[in-house]
Amino acid sequence: MFRLKLINLNNNMAQNKLITMTIKEVRRYNIIKELIAKKINGPDASKQLALSLRQVKRIKAKVLVLGIKGIIHSNRGKPGNHKINSPV
Repeated sequence: MFRLKLINLNNNMAQNKLITMTIKEVRRYNIIKELIAKKINGPDASKQLALSLRQVKRIKAKVLVLGIKGIIHSNRGKPGNHKINSPV
């Protein structure tokens, strides 16, 4: 697991946040960054990630909007939908 320190420069005051990422997510982010920088094309990225071209486009769009947070699954840190509540 990696912990990345993000600095938000949009506000006057810098806002630091730690994001935990797996090695797989870091690799995925680096490939999507290369795709955005046009160093590789969509089919090459889909082969490297072992995903369909459609999924690569979806991840790229999410990264363009959310930044590095777009790689991380949105349900991380939330309780599961089928979690059974413990008795009180």
